[in-house]
Amino acid sequence: MKETSTDGTQYRGIIDSISAPAYLLDSSWNIAYTNRESLPQPDVSLESYRGGYVMDLIAQIAADDESHATFRQAIETVYEQDAPGDFPFEVTLDIDTSNGTTTRQYRCSPCELTAGTGVIVVSEPVTDPKSQELARYEGLCETLPVAVWISSPEAQGQFEFVNEAAVDMFNADSKEELKAHSRQGLYANTDEQVELGEQIVADGAVTEYETVLLTLDEEAIWGSVTAELTEIDGDDQIVGIIENVTDRKQKERALQEERAFIDGIVDGLPDIFYTFDTEWSLIEYNEKASAVTGYDHQELESMAPWDFFPDTEQEMIRNAVKQMTKSEEQIDSLEAHLQTKAGDEIPYEFSMAPFYDANGTVVGFTGVARDITDRKQQERELEEKRERLQVLFDTAPDPIFVTDADGKFTKVNEKATAKLGYSEEELLEMEVADIDAEIDRSDAREFHSMVKEKGEPMELEGRHQCADGSSYPVKVRFTLLETDGQDLFLSHARDVTQQKESKQKLRRQNERLEKFASVISHDLRNPIGLAEGYVDIAEESGDPDDFQTIRKALGRMDTMIEELLTMAGADTVVEDREPIELVVLAHEAWRMAQTEDATLEMMIDSQARITGDRDLLLNVFENLFRNAVDHNEPPLTVRVGTLDDGRSGFYIEDDGDGIPEDAREEIFDHGHTTSDDGTGLGLYIVKELVTAHGWEISATGGHDGGARFEIETERQDKD
Repeated sequence: MKETSTDGTQYRGIIDSISAPAYLLDSSWNIAYTNRESLPQPDVSLESYRGGYVMDLIAQIAADDESHATFRQAIETVYEQDAPGDFPFEVTLDIDTSNGTTTRQYRCSPCELTAGTGVIVVSEPVTDPKSQELARYEGLCETLPVAVWISSPEAQGQFEFVNEAAVDMFNADSKEELKAHSRQGLYANTDEQVELGEQIVADGAVTEYETVLLTLDEEAIWGSVTAELTEIDGDDQIVGIIENVTDRKQKERALQEERAFIDGIVDGLPDIFYTFDTEWSLIEYNEKASAVTGYDHQELESMAPWDFFPDTEQEMIRNAVKQMTKSEEQIDSLEAHLQTKAGDEIPYEFSMAPFYDANGTVVGFTGVARDITDRKQQERELEEKRERLQVLFDTAPDPIFVTDADGKFTKVNEKATAKLGYSEEELLEMEVADIDAEIDRSDAREFHSMVKEKGEPMELEGRHQCADGSSYPVKVRFTLLETDGQDLFLSHARDVTQQKESKQKLRRQNERLEKFASVISHDLRNPIGLAEGYVDIAEESGDPDDFQTIRKALGRMDTMIEELLTMAGADTVVEDREPIELVVLAHEAWRMAQTEDATLEMMIDSQARITGDRDLLLNVFENLFRNAVDHNEPPLTVRVGTLDDGRSGFYIEDDGDGIPEDAREEIFDHGHTTSDDGTGLGLYIVKELVTAHGWEISATGGHDGGARFEIETERQDKD
């Protein structure tokens, strides 16, 4: 090779294109350039490898001093040429590698560089002429898209060669990994592989033998194995080709399963299967057709489709069949009566679809007929049940709602609209949280989820808000409805106002009985005991003061009895009410309360009214008036007025000494009194009577420092 350029750049392309280790040496024997094949390790950079003295490299890789000296002599010979030549100078060296000592051939050619003569060195392995045929064989196999392996009969199933297609087929990371596995390990049935190997040796070949193989990650695949015993480089070798036929086998199996499935359906079908050609002759049917209709095979094959139906439905069947043939669209559900040979008419549902020949021409239609007698009966029963339930739903005495999982109403009955005051259209735009102030949307969803999870009805107490702003307590029973694809809930809401009032009334009655028992067992015994003791004293002494003490004790008992009778006569919840003029009520109570040393001032409109039980409210006013007079020195002014700040109700206050702030709550307790003559029942009775009206009473300070009692009512009526 004759080079005339004075620059070594042109040699770099040549060196990069060489598939073997190649070096460009400058005139000082340094490595001016090298290719990637010359690197001892992939992670070594070319830049760090270049510039080194070539003999240092040879010293590292030469197997012995003789090889080192032989290479030096070869380089010197090339450099000593008077002019660069185009012949290579070849020298064979023993080189140490990680796999042991190997023999490589170094071809050295001179080249012309700017700074003098250079040398191009190319290193290639020394090949055995006998292995060249095998190498060509392997090279050819690498070009094939199917898996190829080569193994000798004596190799006990070990691979000597595999191509990249085999690596991919068996999910190996490399050829070395695949070659580390024996052929037996790649067969699902190892005995089958042994027999296959014996057959190859005995017959010299095996063709397209299909079997189940295993990849290295144990995935089962179908392979078609073709193998032949052949001679390569004078030695017997087994060359095997494996084609992955998994997709084909799966399709074949699916087709077989589908055919078996269809055959099984037709043979064991509880329905009638039928096929008609375009001449309307019955060409295929199952035994069910004969069993149901009562016709024998000869009769069936002579009948047209419409011959199986009563006269009233034959025209419908003719039109349906002709329309299907014309449009080539299948009929999914056609209900008609199948008429038997005996004349019985059985409700059936028919499905039909056209079928085609290889050219896409309609050659007939096939279908299935199903007896729907039971379904029709169930539909009738369901419809009757639905009608009965609808009547119950509409005429139920309580509101009934159907809601979805989010609490939105999907159906309501007439009682719900009447009770809440909304129209049906309005309620269907609302949800549970819109009519129940005690829950929000998340609460409704959570409770519905609990009902579904529990699988049985659950109850919840709430308070329904009506369209007019009023409300009432309810107890709602939730039940999960069985529906297709959607969670719906039936809620039955019962107004428990009366129950709650009865419970409250019973509780207050029990409390009152306890108070009666306390007064009778304790409070009345004190004056009775006092009177009994002073009777004996008065009989002996005749002292008027002793008799006066007895009279006071008897008077105290009389007062207690009157107050107990007042309590006993008052219901725990006042139901009978009437409008009462507040001014008239106050004046009447003032006259009856023995308030000669006090003055009454009315701070209210003469038309102001309250609604309640007149007799009980007279007792309230009398008690509060007497309380003011009994606990203050004259002169005393008592005022009656209505509450301000938007509150409904009235007040009674005086300008006396007032009530200590820390005692304003306990004064209403049973038995509380600050007077020796007091019974401890007056203000307790006042609170009971006010509470029975559904009102509230509280004690506070008056405008002039005295005591003030405020009674807040739910409502104040005025003309």
